[in-house]
Amino acid sequence: MENLADILNVLAAWITVFAVVVTLVAAVAYRRVRSTRVLLVAIAFALFAVKGAMLTVSLGNEWWSDNFLTASVLVDTVVIVLLATTLLKR
Repeated sequence: MENLADILNVLAAWITVFAVVVTLVAAVAYRRVRSTRVLLVAIAFALFAVKGAMLTVSLGNEWWSDNFLTASVLVDTVVIVLLATTLLKR
C-alpha cells in the first residue's frame, strides 16, 4: 500500500505543477485581452495551485493534515463559483 501512497503523492505534485503552468498561461492571456472571464479562470487555476501547496504542507504537518479536508472543500467551492461565474457572465 505504500507504493500507492507514493504514486498518489507524485501525481499530486504533478497536478500542482500543471496548475501553476496553466495559471501562468491564463495570466498572460489576461494581460493580452483584459477580460474579466479570463481573470476569473486564472484565479481559479491559481487556487488549484494553492490547494496543491496545501496538500504538500499537509503531508508533513499534523495540524495541516487534520484540517486539509475542510480547507480543500472551501477552495473547491470557490473554484466552482469562479468557473460558473465565467460561464454565466454576459
